[in-house]
Amino acid sequence: MNHNSTRKHMDIAPQRPHQSFKKSKTFTYRQKLGIGLVLLILVIFVVGGRWFIHRNDLRVDTSQYHALLLDNDQFFFGKLQNTNGEYLTLKNAYYVKGADQLSSDGQTLVTQTPSMQKLNA
Repeated sequence: MNHNSTRKHMDIAPQRPHQSFKKSKTFTYRQKLGIGLVLLILVIFVVGGRWFIHRNDLRVDTSQYHALLLDNDQFFFGKLQNTNGEYLTLKNAYYVKGADQLSSDGQTLVTQTPSMQKLNA
């Protein structure tokens, strides 16, 4: 067996030429379609997520009067505004005046007929 003939056979393997520049990548129609679908799905998720977060805002009817009970047992009635903000606003507000209250000395309970009073604000 000839040792040189075996060596020649091993050196015949194809070699890629060295390229010093980068080839510009062009996308096929299928790749462009895939990217477009991914972007469309992303837009649907963003819009749907915003709707999901703000869907509770639609439940407050700002044209109707609502009752508001504070921690100090005061009742207010009015139209809720600013439902998207951090703090609610009560427009056309009324409060109950004349229900059971303590007298000025703080000792006697005075019972009066309750009435609605417009809040001047």
